[in-house]
Amino acid sequence: MANITYHQPADSAFFQGFSGTPTLVSASNTLIVTADGPYSAAISGIFSPTGSGIANSITYSYAGTPYVTFSGFNISATNTYAVNNLFRGDDRISGSLGNDTFYASLGNDDYNGGAGRDTIDYGVTKGNVTVVASGTGYLAKVAGKTDAMNSVERLAFTDGTLALDVKAGEATGSVYRLYQAALDRKPDTAGLKYWVDQVDQGTSVSAIALGFVQSNEFRQLNPAGDTPSLLKSYYQNVLHRAPDATGMAYWSSQAAGGLPAHEILVAFAESNENLGNTAAATKDGIWLG
Repeated sequence: MANITYHQPADSAFFQGFSGTPTLVSASNTLIVTADGPYSAAISGIFSPTGSGIANSITYSYAGTPYVTFSGFNISATNTYAVNNLFRGDDRISGSLGNDTFYASLGNDDYNGGAGRDTIDYGVTKGNVTVVASGTGYLAKVAGKTDAMNSVERLAFTDGTLALDVKAGEATGSVYRLYQAALDRKPDTAGLKYWVDQVDQGTSVSAIALGFVQSNEFRQLNPAGDTPSLLKSYYQNVLHRAPDATGMAYWSSQAAGGLPAHEILVAFAESNENLGNTAAATKDGIWLG
C-alpha cells in the first residue's frame, strides 16, 4: 500500500505533465531528480551509478512547488516517472488544505480529503457505483473494488455529482434541510444544485434563508406573518409536530429580542430533531445531478 499525500490541489492536467520523457537533473545513490519543463520529480531510494535501483518515495513538483508525494512502496526506479504506475495498488490518499480532485484508480483505496471541498472523480455513471454511509465516512463499491473515504465532500460521475457533505453545518445537507424547512417540500434537483453552488462560492446559509423567507412560495405558506403564527408553522413544516410550551416560549423570546425569522428558520432546520428527521434522506449522500 502506497501513501499518497497531496501538498497542493492537483488536477488531471498536472498529472498529464509527467507523461513525457524527462531529463536527468541530478543523481546520487539515494536521490534522483528529473524534469520536463516546469514538471520535476525527486525520487528517493537506493540507486546504482547507472540510475537503476529501487525507489521508495517520490515527490512530484511544478515550478519548484511540491504537489504530491508517494511513499511506502518499493518499485523499480524506471517505473516512477509515469504517475499512473503508482496508482495501481491499495493506496492511502491524504488531501491538501485546498479543494482536491482525486481520480479513482485500481485498488481498494482509503481517502482522507482533509480541509477544503474535495472530490473523487470515478469517470463512470452513478449507476455503476454503490455508495453507503460507513462510520464517520462512506464506502464506494465499483468494478470489484471498495474505496473508503472520510472528509470527501463530492463524488463526480459522468452523469452528475453525489454530495457527501450532508452533516450539520455542511453545505449540501444544510441547503437541503433549509429548502425543506422553508417550503415544506423536498427540494427539486435543479434548485438544490443552484443553491449548493451559491454556498460553494461563498454565500452563507443565512443569506439563502433570508431569500427563502422573502419568496412568494414561503409567504403563501405563511400568510399571517406574525411571530406566533410563523413559529407554529416552523414547528409544523420543519419538525412536523405541534409546538411544545417550553420551545414556543424560548423562540418567542428570541424573536422579541430581535432574532429575525430567517435565522430562526436556520436554527430549526439544523436542529438535532430535524437532523434526525431527515437522516434517512441524506445519510448516503444527496444527488445533485
